Amino acid sequence: GSKVARVAAGARDGQGAVGIAFGANVLAIRADQPGSCGNDTPDNAAQTCLFFDNDIARGIDLAIASNATVINLSLGGGGANLNLRNALTRAANAGIVVVIAAGNAGDGSDPNIPPDQPDPFATDAVNAGNGNVIIVGAVDGQGQFSGFSNRAGDFAASYLTARGEAVCCVYDDGEVFVDTVDGQQLVTLFSGTSFATPQVAGAVALLAEAFPNLEATEIVEI
Repeated sequence: GSKVARVAAGARDGQGAVGIAFGANVLAIRADQPGSCGNDTPDNAAQTCLFFDNDIARGIDLAIASNATVINLSLGGGGANLNLRNALTRAANAGIVVVIAAGNAGDGSDPNIPPDQPDPFATDAVNAGNGNVIIVGAVDGQGQFSGFSNRAGDFAASYLTARGEAVCCVYDDGEVFVDTVDGQQLVTLFSGTSFATPQVAGAVALLAEAFPNLEATEIVEI
């Protein structure tokens, strides 16, 4: 979560990576099942977190109550239940843009998700979002589509890409974590549509700040 937040809104304070909307306020809402994430430490960045739709729905409702401008959902896996779809509709009705990851099964690694379509979680969000939802796929540093990223498929009108490969970095006590392997000093970079998504969320925040007259659907269209 902190890695995603840093991409969206890491402060320009001379202390490390700078986020897209570096002056934005971040409302961090925990939606994972406590105890499911294992050891999230700088030297073992593997994630096994579990998220349940009803918890995500409650988080969306808290964002609505807090007058959020944009909600970032670097999540995926399976369709959204009715409670979550209703929460996404409420966010849309409140004028909030929802930005959601396309998924990382574009390489065919998940037999239940067509690689040429976004994750069902994302497509359910679009269908519930009344024009207020953006799905984000990943490209590399040269703008080439990432092999792992789910494609736009039938949702091209709601789909953008951003860099989702080799995104910096892991921090430990405010400093970039440097690991030593076979005498070499290495930093950890991240890849995935989860890291492309907050770049678009940050861009939404900047656009909303610059043009406060815009409706959420107009921001999505732009």
